[in-house]
Amino acid sequence: MNVKNCTTMIGIILVSILYFNMVSACFNPTDSFATEVLLNKDSISYDLSGIKEAENVKVIEKEEGSSEEAHKEEIAPKPTKTENGKEPSSEDYIETNAIIYRSHYNKDVAVILTEEEWRGQKYLDVKIQMPTKLVHSSHYELRINLDTLPPITQEIDKEYLESLGYIVEGGFQDDCLRSHLIKGNICIAVLSINDIEEEEEDDEDHEKRKSFSEISIRIENQNTLTPELKEEFKNVLRACGFSPDLLDQAEIKTETREDVDLVSAIDIDLDSFDWGMALKTELEWLQNNNVISGLTDEDLDGIAKVADKGTAGWNSKIRYFKGKWVQGITEEMSEETGIYMVKSLGDCNGFPIENLPEGVLEIDGRSQVSNGVDTTILIGIGIVVVAFMGVAFWIKRR
Repeated sequence: MNVKNCTTMIGIILVSILYFNMVSACFNPTDSFATEVLLNKDSISYDLSGIKEAENVKVIEKEEGSSEEAHKEEIAPKPTKTENGKEPSSEDYIETNAIIYRSHYNKDVAVILTEEEWRGQKYLDVKIQMPTKLVHSSHYELRINLDTLPPITQEIDKEYLESLGYIVEGGFQDDCLRSHLIKGNICIAVLSINDIEEEEEDDEDHEKRKSFSEISIRIENQNTLTPELKEEFKNVLRACGFSPDLLDQAEIKTETREDVDLVSAIDIDLDSFDWGMALKTELEWLQNNNVISGLTDEDLDGIAKVADKGTAGWNSKIRYFKGKWVQGITEEMSEETGIYMVKSLGDCNGFPIENLPEGVLEIDGRSQVSNGVDTTILIGIGIVVVAFMGVAFWIKRR
């Protein structure tokens, strides 16, 4: 077998382990507290010049770059502190140029406006973001490692392992075995490599590589190897073709894992919050204040219908495709546009409430939306009605 293929497989295993660890460290990324729409319908236009000059907005300007290029594969969330150890600022939490202000649906929630490319053209992206805060916790983790074992030459007993309650993933590929066994808080990684030899003629290293197997066991929220667990792991060794007595030679240690997660920083329940109405209200306000134009009532209703918590970020935001507003990136969308989902654990930096401006955004004294009608228009109508009633009363008195 070519050593490069097995090296690639080892890399996949390491990435998988890192992925598992990081998922445990941040169960709720920032986009879990948001909904977002890219207004990529050709009939919709926008002008940010006025809103950039308004009071009670935060304008973040960074170096120009394609938003599509920014969505590369990631295997870990961003750090929660900057390099100098200080808490991140608004600019640390936002990757691209952005305008941040308080929602006109609920002033405790943020609106983030950014520009994003779609098929070579820029469109406006509108995001409703609930502020978040970091919470820290810790738990024990028991680790059992067996390395330098003889290579495994045949498939592990999947049927028997499943009878023990394990989900079994992976198997042999060429002369490499890579399997994951998952059961509740137990995760077992099995790796076996057989007689790897470099086949490239121009490579200086032609020596035959040593064959070996490794088994790594992790048990969350556990700090001792109980007799019941010991017997179970002996059965796992049997299913992999090893003597159960090898467990006595294992390296066993207990570690304390520090976890970081995000929760809402405001007293609003994620499930009861009306994400669709919040996004629709903001889009109406933006259109009534000439920031965007071209949105129809059908567009507003279509966007509000699919908006929900977590419908944000590159993979999950709302886009216009083939005559309707669609949440996420579908297979058909990828085939036709070349836009694909990316493998990412999500941003665990969160969106601190301190990133919100002090007051509510107003443009020319207007800040509210009421069923799509501008507040100044409503006031004007009220004045006319009162004047008419006054004239009618005067005529009646005469």
